[in-house]
Amino acid sequence: MQTLTKRVRQLEEDFEQTETRLHTASEKFAEASKAADESERSASTHFVRLTRLFVYLFISCDIPFIVC
Repeated sequence: MQTLTKRVRQLEEDFEQTETRLHTASEKFAEASKAADESERSASTHFVRLTRLFVYLFISCDIPFIVC
């Protein structure tokens, strides 16, 4: 009986450690997800700005636009 009680205690400790690891991993995943969203928004903003700059350069330099 003592061996069984010891094994149950060990399983409970393992379960608590696993819960802690899961919580930590979930927090890290949420942070990474937020950072990825911010990065994507930033990239989108830069793309729009570069597109506007290229359009301005083509118009101001009077470069003909060739469509292939």
